[in-house]
Amino acid sequence: MKQRRFQNRVVESVFTLPISAVFAALMWWFQGGFSKANMLGLLFCALTAYIILETNNANALIRVRTRLLSSLWLISVACMGFLHTAIEPLFVTFCLSLSYSQLCRTYQRYDAAVQAFHANLLLSVASLMFPPMLLLSVLYGIYFSVYMRCVNLRLVMASLLALLLPYWFWSGWCVWQLDFTPLLSHLSAVVDFHMSTQEVYDQVSLPVISAWALVNLLSVVGTIHYLRNRYDDKIKVRMLLYIFVCQTVFFQIAVLLQPQFIMFLLPMLMVSSNPLVAHYFALTGSWLSNLFFCLSLLLFVALAVISVWMPL
Repeated sequence: MKQRRFQNRVVESVFTLPISAVFAALMWWFQGGFSKANMLGLLFCALTAYIILETNNANALIRVRTRLLSSLWLISVACMGFLHTAIEPLFVTFCLSLSYSQLCRTYQRYDAAVQAFHANLLLSVASLMFPPMLLLSVLYGIYFSVYMRCVNLRLVMASLLALLLPYWFWSGWCVWQLDFTPLLSHLSAVVDFHMSTQEVYDQVSLPVISAWALVNLLSVVGTIHYLRNRYDDKIKVRMLLYIFVCQTVFFQIAVLLQPQFIMFLLPMLMVSSNPLVAHYFALTGSWLSNLFFCLSLLLFVALAVISVWMPL
């Protein structure tokens, strides 16, 4: 009989998600009270947690009954005090999580044009606040053809229309104002990348570096575990988790090359790697994985101390 360790009891407990939600609310209140920016950040965090929960329920990404994906997201963001009032990064991440939920619904569907439209539309809406989000549409095209296997002419046209729709409305406003300068400068920012200098790296604060290091550690462990045990999952789940692996690697590289965008890239990395980390913690039960689980909790506590107490 397999021994149920502390890790397994936490993963499968019905109280994990409520406790994580209460912890997140308390951390938000402790740092910023009931300010408008603080409450708006908490709202986007809660909505993202709900979308993650529904995406897991609809696709059975984890073979056991667990709410660990949403709990990991809530605990991670709660311990990162610098994200609590970062409205734009949290909104962009919320759009990305919604986009993932639509992307997962396209698997081997000939009539997936509607879901592809919504997935790309959410990327386009997010790009209004973070222009490089449009580049993810290129990766989505690869996912549709390689992993989802649902590409057809209708899907391609629906994706292009979705990407253009927000900017079509914006261009109409520019015609009304007789000024296209804001739109053109925004579009130029989509590919306006610069080689990062040592000064740019030095500007990243210690709490942000600590958060990135912890998220990166968990995502690397989760990715390696999944790639070693991927054939135990069903084919559909395997294809979906391959997408999350690609997205995780993409955001890890993006942070290293463009650290000036780390406030946007870090929460998106967390959402993308969450299924892989949850897959590891939910489907293992050795003494080593249990030790790593307890160590991860202690590291989150240390991150909360660094993020909250250092500014004070």
